[in-house]
Amino acid sequence: ARVLMTTPGATRWYFSDERTATLTQGARVADAAMLEWLPQETLLFDGAHARATTRIELEGKARYLGCEITGLGRPACGERFTHGQLDLRFELLRDGRLLVRERLVARGAPAGMRGNTALMTFIASGADVAALEAAREQCAAVSGALCAATLIDDVLICRGLAEECAPLIIASRQLRQTVRPLVFGAAAAQPRIWRT
Repeated sequence: ARVLMTTPGATRWYFSDERTATLTQGARVADAAMLEWLPQETLLFDGAHARATTRIELEGKARYLGCEITGLGRPACGERFTHGQLDLRFELLRDGRLLVRERLVARGAPAGMRGNTALMTFIASGADVAALEAAREQCAAVSGALCAATLIDDVLICRGLAEECAPLIIASRQLRQTVRPLVFGAAAAQPRIWRT
């Protein structure tokens, strides 16, 4: 099976009265199957208290390609994410063995973002050095964002920081166009729902 999962629009976490909203999502990908996990960006409004967990379990030679983009505050409105809390978790496993574990926990804007309000994590399993080099070329060509790529075993991880989500959305789509043929053996087509 080959599955592409996406969302019709951005996920929004609004101001709360300090109660934490939670989202838990996961997928099991059978041997030789392929999953693309491409939700549109996640936006945290100032004062949001959010906990999101994503867990992807691969079996055998299953493949995964996914990207998550998070925007903190609403920079176009001059709103920064200064109050609130976030706890974002991601796990990728193969046959029960942990391949990637990410966790971002912060009260207000996370440290280390260099004043940026948006971040991206792009991950592809079944990658090799050719995929890494192609991703690094793509990262170097990104305008308006700071991006980098690394390869851990067969897992390609690309990260990005930007002042807003738009450059990272473009970067993630370009990375997918470049990397998907190398890890899935097929060209990338844009989901129709992204055009609505």
